[in-house]
Amino acid sequence: EIKPLGNQAGAGNLVICEVLQLHIHDSILDSNGKIDPLRFDYIARMGGDWYCKVGEENMFIVPKPGRETGIGVDQLPENIRNSPYLTPNDLALLATVSSIPVQITEIGKNNDSANRHEYAHQLLLKGEVEKAWAALLDF
Repeated sequence: EIKPLGNQAGAGNLVICEVLQLHIHDSILDSNGKIDPLRFDYIARMGGDWYCKVGEENMFIVPKPGRETGIGVDQLPENIRNSPYLTPNDLALLATVSSIPVQITEIGKNNDSANRHEYAHQLLLKGEVEKAWAALLDF
């Protein structure tokens, strides 16, 4: 199905279809034969005359949420939400919890906020969301 998006120059069309076959070059596959998104040279359409070249430095992963809805980034404590050490991906991971943890053990006390945020970032890179919360809340 082809849906015109306007009559003016450059309006384009929206094509709705089912892809039956795809030819890809082996160089974009990982060791498991899956497409590796970091091996693409993406260009993103932004709007108007603006485009964006997408690279590894501005790509991030947000795991699919579980059954419970996460709290969302806007509900993160302000000092965490505005941390210069935590990336947007880090914040998205922290926001997937259904509530801000009130008791987590397994981490020692650390009063240095910068070190705690940097440590939380390292934990989030490994997918250790609970431990990152523990580091941030200094449990």
